[in-house]
Amino acid sequence: MWPVGGIRSYMRYTYGYLPAGSYDITVLAAHGAEDDALNIDVEQIGAKLVFAGEPGKENGPLCQHVFKLLLKESFDLIQSHGFLSACHVAIADIFFKIPHVFTIHGMFEDKFFKSRIESKLKTPLINFLINRVNVIYSVGEEILDHIESRLKISEKIERIVIQNGIDIGKFSGSCSDVESSFRWECGIGREEFVVGFLGRFMPQKGFNFLIEAVEILKQNDPEIDFKVLAVGSGDYQREYQQQVLMKGLGEKFVFIPFQRDVSRVYQSLNLLVMPSSWEAFSLLAAEALCMGVPLAASNCIGLREVTCGTPSLVFKSHDPAALADVIRYAARHDCTPEFKEFRAEARQRYDVRKTSQRLHALFQDILQGQIDR
Repeated sequence: MWPVGGIRSYMRYTYGYLPAGSYDITVLAAHGAEDDALNIDVEQIGAKLVFAGEPGKENGPLCQHVFKLLLKESFDLIQSHGFLSACHVAIADIFFKIPHVFTIHGMFEDKFFKSRIESKLKTPLINFLINRVNVIYSVGEEILDHIESRLKISEKIERIVIQNGIDIGKFSGSCSDVESSFRWECGIGREEFVVGFLGRFMPQKGFNFLIEAVEILKQNDPEIDFKVLAVGSGDYQREYQQQVLMKGLGEKFVFIPFQRDVSRVYQSLNLLVMPSSWEAFSLLAAEALCMGVPLAASNCIGLREVTCGTPSLVFKSHDPAALADVIRYAARHDCTPEFKEFRAEARQRYDVRKTSQRLHALFQDILQGQIDR
């Protein structure tokens, strides 16, 4: 439905390591702001990309385009990504009964509904549609527990957790290899302490808490020479940039757009912060840990699952003062050696090849009839 950020990374990493020649993959996606990036990602994994309608137009519900595609071509398996996609696929698939794997990448949020009345009306319908899938596949343990607490899922539906992974070969550099050149491109001094924020500018990611933390640090710790390098895009970017300016923090923030070579960004950071309200299973955190970049992460659902047993600096979610404390600590103590030492373990833990192997096994079990269709 919205193939951005983490879902694009998931496809690029996980599909890219499925056994060569085993699958012909077609990606059906709605148009969005990251169409060009999606085109590149799909091409890299050797898949076919079909857009649902034309850019900038009202193209009708996604289920309509799923139905047309299923009429036009023959498929053995469907994997949907996200709740809305799963529901639309379930509607279209009523007529075809193709095995359907619903992949959970996020929480079941109240924002899906405009009011409590709408929630009461639509939740039973969502329950009905989700109970038409064959397998519920979650990218993390905690996010599956959350979904089961919100929806009434039949015991007959297979559930599986396959934790996310990353292409560790792309995150093998040192966090100081290209530090000075990229910092220079961003207008950041070599001696400044660089705090990184990567990803989409949306409430879930907690950028507003980072703004408040920077305000605290500027007022209470003026001797700390630091900048925030904010990398990404999203619906709330302009709003956050305005907040930064209104609070008089413009000199503390550098905003740059999404970077395809994100390893260069990591190599320029002294600390990556993730003040998220929730995550499914954060690829961003895994990437940073594999690079040996010091990571400060909130203790929110999903993110704590990734950082458990790592040297990550964990702070209370939704707490700007706690975030300011960990930034202050990292600026005054060199955390890099501990994180560099953890790199080898991180690469073992988050290797996407293990994820792809388990996904391949799941697909084969379905196709061979070992999981009910």
